Amino acid sequence: MTGRTFRLRVSADVETEVGRRFRAEDAPRVLAELAALDDPPAERPDWARERARLQLALVKLAGGDVAEFSRQLDGARRDYRNTLCAAGLESDDWPEVLRAAGYSGLW
Repeated sequence: MTGRTFRLRVSADVETEVGRRFRAEDAPRVLAELAALDDPPAERPDWARERARLQLALVKLAGGDVAEFSRQLDGARRDYRNTLCAAGLESDDWPEVLRAAGYSGLW
């Protein structure tokens, strides 16, 4: 995957949060896995924002633990909506939920 493709599939906000919450040696693997996600479906008009929402849900649920991230990622691949619910990001107020949890993005 080229750097350009990677940048299109993981926002700067998500990359920042991965860097804050995972060890430096684990962050590249986490970012690559997030970039490889196919959900939510790309045909949605708000695809980039919804992709960031799912990616941040995974980061939140993992709590900086790569093994937990892998478990959560497996679940998201089965049904990403369950992942959003587990992270408390299923509603329209998901940006506020993230801010309350210490995430600093501008979603």
